[in-house]
Amino acid sequence: MRFKIPFTASLIGALTGYLILSPFTMYVSHVVHRYQSPTDMSVYKVFLPEFWQWAVFFVIFGSIAGLVIGMLYKSIRERTSEIRETKNYMEMLFNSVADGIITIDRQYRIKNANKAFLDMTGSTRNKVIGEYCYKVFHRKDKPCSGAEYSCHLNDVFESGKSMTAVHTHQDRKGNLILTEITWHPLKGKEDQIPQTVAIIRDITMRKKNEADLKAALAYAESIVETIHEPLIVLNADFRVVSANRAFYETFMVAPEETENKLIYELGNRQWDIPELRRLLEDIIPQNTSFNDFEVTYNLPNVGTKTLLLNARRIRQKGKGTDMILLAIDDITERKQLEQKIKDYTLNLENMIEERTKELKESEKKLRNIMESAPIGIVVSTPEGEIIEANPAMLKMFGYDTKEEFLTQRAPDCYYNPKDRERFIGLIEKGIVRDFEVQFKRKDGSIFWGAMSSITQMTKTGKTQFINTIQDITKRKQAEQLAREAQEGRIRAERLAAIGKLSSAVGHELRNPIGAINNSIYFLKMVLKEPSEKVKKHLDMIEEQVKLSNEIITDMLEFARGREPVMGDIDINNVLKESIAQATVAENIEIKTNLDPSAPIIKGDRTQLTRVFNNLISNALDAMPQGGMLSITIRANPKDASLEAVFEDNGTGIAKENLNKIFEPLFSTKTKGIGLGLSICKMFVEKHGGTIEVSSEIGKGSTFTVKLPLKKA
Repeated sequence: MRFKIPFTASLIGALTGYLILSPFTMYVSHVVHRYQSPTDMSVYKVFLPEFWQWAVFFVIFGSIAGLVIGMLYKSIRERTSEIRETKNYMEMLFNSVADGIITIDRQYRIKNANKAFLDMTGSTRNKVIGEYCYKVFHRKDKPCSGAEYSCHLNDVFESGKSMTAVHTHQDRKGNLILTEITWHPLKGKEDQIPQTVAIIRDITMRKKNEADLKAALAYAESIVETIHEPLIVLNADFRVVSANRAFYETFMVAPEETENKLIYELGNRQWDIPELRRLLEDIIPQNTSFNDFEVTYNLPNVGTKTLLLNARRIRQKGKGTDMILLAIDDITERKQLEQKIKDYTLNLENMIEERTKELKESEKKLRNIMESAPIGIVVSTPEGEIIEANPAMLKMFGYDTKEEFLTQRAPDCYYNPKDRERFIGLIEKGIVRDFEVQFKRKDGSIFWGAMSSITQMTKTGKTQFINTIQDITKRKQAEQLAREAQEGRIRAERLAAIGKLSSAVGHELRNPIGAINNSIYFLKMVLKEPSEKVKKHLDMIEEQVKLSNEIITDMLEFARGREPVMGDIDINNVLKESIAQATVAENIEIKTNLDPSAPIIKGDRTQLTRVFNNLISNALDAMPQGGMLSITIRANPKDASLEAVFEDNGTGIAKENLNKIFEPLFSTKTKGIGLGLSICKMFVEKHGGTIEVSSEIGKGSTFTVKLPLKKA
């Protein structure tokens, strides 16, 4: 291998040789002068060569030294280049890591930080390097402390071991975020730890998602588990998918004995009943259900039970499979109570004869009956004091102990205080039977109860009410659903009848209205200079004909209910045309806030013009004393719609009428037949949009029309 010796290296070698040999030469010279006579020049010359000899020596020695130094210089340059490349590569890796990384010394000062950390804190490198970590993280003047801001920096320095903890930080916007920090010791000379490296990961969303998922799961499980009636879910093959806690407790079985088993194979095959099989097998294919199917079983480890079975189909969204929910109502106690009451009634005469000696025993029996009754029994006073209650009553109202329930007052158990007043009015007239009323549970929830009451006088002459309450919430809910279905059928029949009538009447009225209109035109042509009275009446007839035409148009539009002919529409232009067609009184101002950048939508121009004309006309009619109509166009990116908002400061709409104004033939105006807003709603919905209203008496109304944006 050949090496090029730089001149500088040779010169440095020569100087180095001179510096090394000069002291030696001086020393030799000193010895010669000391031990030899001045005349003895032969010895002197041995130790002190001529100058040129020294020059040759310096050149040779310098060349050798230059060669060595040149080799060292080249090696140092190569190593320096490698170190620089390695440093650049490590810095690139350091800054490409997604987690924040910093190094911290024992004084809590940040010595280095990667790009992810700077982005996380919203700081620059110049502001972070050399700053205290707690100032960067929390804008505080002292180190972190407490469970929420736990810091293991000192522990890592003392133990020399890596540690991980969850720490609360502030992000670049000042919001608190959860981070997972792992500290690793950086060892120096003699195993000392001058710095630690901290790896910081933002786990805010992960923790939030974990908490939300856990809460949703707990919420769903708690709903099922708190239902007192046994529930069991079957798949399409009638195998048990799951059951709630009440099922396992009632039938004293374990999940492993139940799940994935055919329902007909459970226990001693007590569920294998032909009629029950038929009912279950019809549920999924025919979407049927059944209620109160009564069966009596002799269950292992449980005994004889009388049960009411109720079944419904369950649809699983997204899975395409159906299941069966089987609800079981244990009526064994009720049946036993009915039998006890029947037996007790048959022997009532004998019990009366022996009343004296069996008084205590009968009281005990009555107490047992009351305690075991499935319906709530409560004794109260007219003043509202609760004296006695059975377990069913406590369960119905959500109380754990009788003592707690007896501290309540009867009026406070009613959802509506006026129902208590109604009850007192009825009980004063005699026995109360099946008084349906809403009650409040301990947790504030509402349920329907059917209450029957009698008045009893105590030995001391005080009046007491003996009340029985049965929870009829499910029945009331079923009745409500039936009423809503009936109202829907009536509404549909009514709309159909209105449509037929409107179509027939509208066409029949067109001809006479047209004849009247032609006659008015003819009279105006013939009468060159009519009197003021004649002119007034002609104008009045013409105005009424115009109103009649509008009513007929509304009736025909409502009857036809034609589908919109879609085309590209600039909503601003449609509104401008509607405003131009309106007859505006001098004391009314129309203020527009149109959006020139509003996107083009798909719609029927004729139908939308009709909608806007009706809304503008209604707003103007609602301001007989004058006012302002504000019309705004705006895009709503949340639901991808374009909104047209009509806001007036007129008379407003009564709260009880807000749900009726879109119904056909409903109107609060003296003119018109109440089809305008019904047609508006029909046209808007045919466009896939909605129309909403908010109003307050004396302050005005706001109608908002939402139309879907044109799809790309």
